[in-house]
Amino acid sequence: MAGTFPVEPRCTPEGILTDFPCLNCLSETQLLKMLLVLMARGTGFPWPEYRGMVLEMTACNTNLSKRQMLITIVDAMLYADVNGYEDTLKNALQLEGISPAQLLAGITQLICRYFKENT
Repeated sequence: MAGTFPVEPRCTPEGILTDFPCLNCLSETQLLKMLLVLMARGTGFPWPEYRGMVLEMTACNTNLSKRQMLITIVDAMLYADVNGYEDTLKNALQLEGISPAQLLAGITQLICRYFKENT
């Protein structure tokens, strides 16, 4: 049922933290490494066959600040957004009073739902 939300969300805090309990034992760097492998596979680069090519492609971005990396991610996602920059910015600016922690929690929830619904 891609594109629809389940009646009972499967991305509860309990589910997120217990689906793969071993993830809790990993460092942030190890989790980032897993995310890189998952993103590479998800974008069509079989791992580990394309490891060198993926790492070579990323070399030019290693000098970016975290803010610049965030800009890069948003920029890339805007290409897939049918509503465009102006509409997305207008809607984003209406999210006044929301803390960065709440924004990140929302992004986490939506990523979880996206991948669980589209697998």
